[in-house]
Amino acid sequence: MANKILLVDDSQTIRNWASKILEKSGFVVTQARDGAEAIRLACADAPDLVIVDVVMPRIDGYGVCDALKSMGEPWRSLPILFLTSVHDSATELIGRDFGAYLRKPAMPEQLLQAVQKSLNSTGARKQVVHGSHGMNLRPTQSSLGLQSNESFCDKI
Repeated sequence: MANKILLVDDSQTIRNWASKILEKSGFVVTQARDGAEAIRLACADAPDLVIVDVVMPRIDGYGVCDALKSMGEPWRSLPILFLTSVHDSATELIGRDFGAYLRKPAMPEQLLQAVQKSLNSTGARKQVVHGSHGMNLRPTQSSLGLQSNESFCDKI
């Protein structure tokens, strides 16, 4: 059975480019144009990997990761690959903490290598902890408009 990848980017060009590369390599790709759509699609049909941009409308890449990881298993172990044009050390560190990080523009070989590495990784994913740096870049349930007992899948 082919691995299912959820590809999340607000750029249709990037989604088409990455989908073409991944589908030629045998992956089943579902596309989302923003974070809210990504969470809905992930809840409807759990992917094996999420590839997500950081800067997007409605819910950004950090919000997507936070929403999915907060839903417990199997979501907490879901591999996530940040594919983004944001090139700063904080974003790279956070991306690696959530799973993996790849800068745009990427070569097709780099994308496929990062995808394979993400899918082949084992064990629990790291939880992002920013306390030592005094920063918290992840949204909270309240910042996403959720009540404490409301799930992201119910809200989105």
